[in-house]
Amino acid sequence: MLKIGIIGLPSSGKTTLYQTLKRDNPDTHGKNGESITTTPIEDSKLGQLANIYNPKKITKTKIELSDGLPSSSSSINTREATRLRNLNCFFAVLDSFSIEKKTNMMKHLGQDINAIIEELCLQDLPIVESSIEKISKESRKGVNARAQELETLKKISEDLNLSKLPGISETEKNFVKGYQFLSLKPIHFIANIDENNINSKELTKINTALKEKWPFLSLEYACLGLEKDLQDLEEDERGVFLEEYNLNQPASETFLKKIFMITGRHFFYTGGPTEVRAWDIPVNSTIQEAAGAIHKDLEKNFIKGDVWPSDKVIEFGSESNAKKEGFWSLQGKDYIVKNGDLVLIRHSG
Repeated sequence: MLKIGIIGLPSSGKTTLYQTLKRDNPDTHGKNGESITTTPIEDSKLGQLANIYNPKKITKTKIELSDGLPSSSSSINTREATRLRNLNCFFAVLDSFSIEKKTNMMKHLGQDINAIIEELCLQDLPIVESSIEKISKESRKGVNARAQELETLKKISEDLNLSKLPGISETEKNFVKGYQFLSLKPIHFIANIDENNINSKELTKINTALKEKWPFLSLEYACLGLEKDLQDLEEDERGVFLEEYNLNQPASETFLKKIFMITGRHFFYTGGPTEVRAWDIPVNSTIQEAAGAIHKDLEKNFIKGDVWPSDKVIEFGSESNAKKEGFWSLQGKDYIVKNGDLVLIRHSG
């Protein structure tokens, strides 16, 4: 299960985001007093597939979400840093609604993004430097087994000293995976805007300017107070509310899907009269590995996999109809599962 933490500067709307995504799910408190909840990802395809299979059960993909204790400081203490290292990724909330910060939004967004990145870098830098020193001593004694790890740490150190998120390859990340560096965890920034700015053309200009400085920045805009209010409305009232603000859907419905995208994960589906279910797996997983996500015995005893694009099954109303239209294939163990594939595993035993 993907574990997501909410970070950001004081009074930016972190708890509002947590409450919005939590919905009515119960929460508990962790060792450091943080709030923790498990919440499902809303997925319209599941409902559409359920209309076809009429299953006894519909199972959504779930994530664990945590919100740290309120703080008047932008710095991260040691206990909080330790907690964050055990998470997979972060939502970083930015204040773009207060009178001061919405006046010159681009300037303040840039400053706040910088502040969050700098803090993550500061938390990692001492660990990187001490590790470089330790491994360098081993090398001088003739122990060179960690040469690639050392070179990667040196690259990371150069970026951290410039308050930059490390720009290293996926292969290099594997050399330092055990450190759980905060600066290497995927971050999706959410600019918490005033409701009057929801459809502002200025946001597009700001986004373009910010991405010139941070090309790989994952950022979207939402009025979190409005999103929280939407959760408290009945379905028909929600539609009227969205129409009033010229919105197609609540922004909060896209947050969790986007965090999956930047963590390099996506979804596939299984369907039948017993259950329709969404599963999340790393991008570029084989169908045999996808079988293992369902059950390890399926991976071990894998033979072949039937594959349909789920949107085509929905479009044509059944697996058999989609197959007649040419949207089906029988795949071997090395097939790379695509986002949205509907899969049936053939196995022995």
